[in-house]
Parts: sequence; C-alpha cells; structure tokens
Amino acid sequence: CPKCGEARVLPTDPLDEASAWECVACAQYSANAASVDLLLRRLGDQAEAIDANDVHEFEAFITKHEKLLPPCHYLMLGAKHSLCQLYGKAAEYLISDLSDDMLRRKRDLCQQLLPLIDLLEPGLSRLRGY
Repeated sequence: CPKCGEARVLPTDPLDEASAWECVACAQYSANAASVDLLLRRLGDQAEAIDANDVHEFEAFITKHEKLLPPCHYLMLGAKHSLCQLYGKAAEYLISDLSDDMLRRKRDLCQQLLPLIDLLEPGLSRLRGY
C-alpha cells in the first residue's frame, strides 16, 4: 500500500473480477480493477523478459518488487523458484563455486518455498529436490 507501506492491497470482493482493490491494513488506499490488472500485466511482462539463466536479473526483480508484491505472489514465487534452480547449477553459480552468502541465499529461498510446496505436493516430490 502506498499510504501505509503494507503490501496488502486486496480486492474488496474476490469473486468479482471488476471489484475495487483496497488496503486491508489502513483502508486509505484503493485502486480500480483495471489499474491493478495493468500493473500485474506489466510486472508479468518484466518477469517473462528475464533471461532464464540470469541470477542477477531474478534477484533484481525480487528486490525491486518486494514492497509491492507479497512474498507468496505468483510472480515472486516464480522468481524465487528460478533462483533455487540457478544457485548451484548455472554457469558461474555451480555449487562448488558458491560463497557462504550465496549458499545461505539458496537455503533461505528454498525455505520460503517449502510451505507452499507442502500444500501443493505434500510428502516427497520433485519440487522439494532443490
């Protein structure tokens, strides 16, 4: 929310795609559905434009939008999932080349994704293997 700083702007009627969006923390900010849709399309275009092997671009996307998008937003989850795969496998980011900070970053990203993976694919699954 631009007014209170919370990233909690949600539709007032989640079952109506044309409903207004409002901050659930302060209720002092609202946006129409068309504005939110346009913003999400633009952010989606930015995410899709990231080179699939570029760690820096994914990290920059997360940093740039972490105050706008909640941690569980599909665009953030997609970027985090990509980073989980890249740290340890991408050129210049092979597991043997990762610094302690990079290893911690990979661990933190994986830990952020695990609760969602537990909901979507409980038990052992391919997604848990990063």
